[in-house]
Amino acid sequence: LHSVVSHPSTAKDIVVSDSQGSVFVVDWRVDEDPSERYRGLSIAQLIDPRALADARTGMQTVWGGSLSWNLVDPNLIGAAYGSRYSIWDMRELQGGKPTYSGSAFPHGIHRFRWSPISTTLFAISSHSPLEDAAILIQDTRFDKLDPRRIVLKPRPHRVRDFDWLRGSGVGVAEPRIVAAVGRKVMVVDIGREAFQ
Repeated sequence: LHSVVSHPSTAKDIVVSDSQGSVFVVDWRVDEDPSERYRGLSIAQLIDPRALADARTGMQTVWGGSLSWNLVDPNLIGAAYGSRYSIWDMRELQGGKPTYSGSAFPHGIHRFRWSPISTTLFAISSHSPLEDAAILIQDTRFDKLDPRRIVLKPRPHRVRDFDWLRGSGVGVAEPRIVAAVGRKVMVVDIGREAFQ
């Protein structure tokens, strides 16, 4: 297992991802009663078919499983595996296959994070020192356009972790991302144009 996330709108469900292309929506409160063992804890299993196939055939060179649950819409779950990211809409389950997917950073995606104020905006970061320490911001409404690339430091630096900052306080209207790069914490205004 690689990541686990909860959502403030539900006290019973969590989402868990493994490193090989599977995401599980789990009711953690189900008793492990022997008569219900056949059911298990899983409510739904979502899969990234390419990541699952690569893992099973030994073709996967970069393991992943970074997971994020959209705070605005609990039906949206996103994950990153290798150089690919996938988004599932629980209202449109297609046999567990992603509703939306794409690729970025050829050497591997490290983190996937939904914007805390949008159902369409997410960010991903690279895991490899062969890439710049960069974050890509993508809007699913404009999937044919290239994502916005924010380079924080040149290679061999890399983004260790990042998260979205919620706008709070007087005069804070611009979306921001905070990132750990090397020994520094950087706050980046991504600009209003990322939402348009």
